[in-house]
Amino acid sequence: MLSVSLPATAKPPFAEKEGVACAYCHTQAPRRNYRGDYYKAHQYSFAGFIDAAEAKKAGVPIGPNA
Repeated sequence: MLSVSLPATAKPPFAEKEGVACAYCHTQAPRRNYRGDYYKAHQYSFAGFIDAAEAKKAGVPIGPNA
């Protein structure tokens, strides 16, 4: 059996759409942090998102790349 590895070319569409790195919303893909949870719960939008307030609701410190 022959196996060939090709370089990954997939691009994360949500990160591209929002202009952020995947780590902005994910701790370790596919696990989301509080930003990712907010984004999904608000129909894939950051409209109305306040980083400090959402971190406080989640009981965590403000994440990196704030």
